Amino acid sequence: MNKILVIYNIYGGPGSNENFEYYKTALDSLLIQDCDIQVIVSGCCTSNKVKSFLKKEYTNEVDYLWIDEKVPVNISFNLACKLGDKRFGPFESFLYLDSGISFEEKTSVIAEMYKLFESGDYGIVSARPSNDSGHFDQWRDKNYKLHENHLIAPGEFLNSHCDLYSRKILDYYGGILPDLVSGYYGE
Repeated sequence: MNKILVIYNIYGGPGSNENFEYYKTALDSLLIQDCDIQVIVSGCCTSNKVKSFLKKEYTNEVDYLWIDEKVPVNISFNLACKLGDKRFGPFESFLYLDSGISFEEKTSVIAEMYKLFESGDYGIVSARPSNDSGHFDQWRDKNYKLHENHLIAPGEFLNSHCDLYSRKILDYYGGILPDLVSGYYGE
């Protein structure tokens, strides 16, 4: 079984800023990771200009799922998980990345997430981005520290930017993220 399907989500609809160069920086940072991954760019309402740019830059390294209508990221992510399974065979885990995430030159981020994922019976392993605390205030009185691992109890939450999900969730529910949101956004 394949280990990790990375789904890099981009959005090109109203109010979006299709930042070609940032997408390239982010995708380049994925392709230098020191673990075995498959990458799908999942684009909702993505302009033809961005599609052409990405296909030219990443002819064989990346696969694509283009959705031309406004759908919540939850739906596009679930579709990309199923598409990855269909095209490449089943995966043990699925890494959700929003378009604002870049690992820059850090080559072990995904491997470290996967190592933690494998170390216990975890459904989700999340990495906190540098620019979003995920409402860190909710944990202030628990003395959580940055750069340490924390077990988040049911009922607590993190903002979803970089999350590694277990295949068990997909198999049990038929999708990883709930499709309850009626807009074309996630949080």
